[in-house]
Amino acid sequence: MKTRVVVGGGVAGILSAIMLAEKGMKVHLIESAGSMGGLLRSYQSPEGFTFDYGTHFLRETGNNELDKLLYGGLCWREWQKLKILKNGNYFYGSLNEKSPFIDSRLLPKEIYNDGLREFFEIKLGSASFDNLAQQLQELYGSTFYQYIYEPVIKSFFHQNPNELAPNSHVLAGLSLILIGSAGETRKLKENQFMNSRIGFHSFEEGVSSLCNFYPRVGGIGKWIDHLVKRTHDAGVEISLNCNLVNAEINNGRVEEVMLNGGRTIECEHLIWTVPPAIFLRMLGEKTLGSKPKSIHTHVFHFVADQPPLTGLYFFACHDPGMSTYRVTLHSNCQPENKEGYIPVTVESLSRTPIDIDAEAQTVHSELFKMGVFPKGAKLRLINAESLANGFPVPTIELNKQAEADLRKARQLSDNVTFVGKGSGKSFFMNDVLLSTFRDINETVLG
Repeated sequence: MKTRVVVGGGVAGILSAIMLAEKGMKVHLIESAGSMGGLLRSYQSPEGFTFDYGTHFLRETGNNELDKLLYGGLCWREWQKLKILKNGNYFYGSLNEKSPFIDSRLLPKEIYNDGLREFFEIKLGSASFDNLAQQLQELYGSTFYQYIYEPVIKSFFHQNPNELAPNSHVLAGLSLILIGSAGETRKLKENQFMNSRIGFHSFEEGVSSLCNFYPRVGGIGKWIDHLVKRTHDAGVEISLNCNLVNAEINNGRVEEVMLNGGRTIECEHLIWTVPPAIFLRMLGEKTLGSKPKSIHTHVFHFVADQPPLTGLYFFACHDPGMSTYRVTLHSNCQPENKEGYIPVTVESLSRTPIDIDAEAQTVHSELFKMGVFPKGAKLRLINAESLANGFPVPTIELNKQAEADLRKARQLSDNVTFVGKGSGKSFFMNDVLLSTFRDINETVLG
C-alpha cells in the first residue's frame, strides 16, 4: 500500500493525518521540529509551572464531525467550558476591561469629533483596495486613520500601511472600533455596513453560540498531547526532526519522496501544510520573490506573588510607545491552580533580533504601568525566549508572491494538496482547521 505523506506537524498536519488514517490509509507525518503542535505546545518550568506560548483557547468550529475529530475523547473532567472569553485592550493610557476593541472616545475631544463626523459621512464604497492604508482611510476616515490605525499598524507590523496588503489589520484584531454609547452602538449595528466597522462595548454582547475550552489545570499543550496520542493510535508513522529533501515527479504526479536521512517513501498523495515556496525550493524550482520579512515573537513567562488587578483572561496592548503586544492572565480563568501560582505571559514583537534580557525588564515595567498588578507585587521571570517561527509581514509584494508560488506548485503535480496555512486561505486556528477539513475531504478522501 502506498503512503499518504503529510508534511508539517502543526494542527493542519495533525488533523490531516488523523482524517486519513482513520479511513484506513497508510500515513506518514513529517515534522522538522522535535515536537508536534508548533506554538500550541506548553512550556513547563523545572519548578513545575506551566505556561502557554501566548493566548490559546480552543473553540468549537460549528462543524459537528470536525469537532468530534478535534475534541472527541477528551477527559472533560480536566477541561472547562467557557461561554465568554474576557478580553480587553490597552490604548491611549487606558486599560479597557470590557471590550477588546479600541475606544476612539479616548482621543482628545476635538480629534474624536472630527473622526466621528468623517466616520458617519462614509458610505459603502468599493470592495477593492490597492493597499491597507487606502482601505483603512476609506472605511474609517482620515482622522481615525491618522490617530488610531496608522500608529497602531506600524507598531504591530513595523511596516507602513501603504505597503501592506488589504485586510492585514484583521490579523491584528483591528477590524472594529468603539464609538458613541453602548445603546447607540446597538442601534447602529443593525446596519450591515456599520456592523462591519464598530464593535459592542462589552464582550458579553454579540456572543457566539460556540463554546470555548481550556484546561482546569495546566496549559493548552494538553490538547496537542491528546491529538498526538490519537495520531499514534490511528497508526500514523511520525518522523520528528525530519525534512523532505526531494520528490520524484512522473507524468504530473509525485511518486516518491526522499527524507533527509536518505529514506525514500512511495507516495500516493502528498499533503503539504507549510508554505508552497518550500515545496518549490525542494524541487529546485525558483520562487517568485525573496525571503519574506518576518515578525519576531518574544515570549516572557512570569509568576506573580499577588493576583492581578484585572479579571481579564487576556488583552492586547495597542499603545505604539510600548513593547508589550499581548498579556495572558491564565490565573483568572483557572481558579483551580495551586495556591500562590499566579502565571502571566507577555508577548512582544519586533522586526529584528533584540536583547531578550532588556526586553524582559521593559515588559515587566509595562505590566505595572498598565495597571495589571498592584505596585507592591513581585513578578519573577521564569523564562524568556525569542521564537524562531514568527509570522511573515503581509506586504502587497508577499501576497502576490505567495499566490504565484501556490499556482506554480499546484501545476507541478496532481496529487499534492496544499492545506492550512500552506493553502494561503487562512491564518486563525479555527479557519485553518475548517479549510483543512474541507480540502482533505474534497481532494484526498472525496
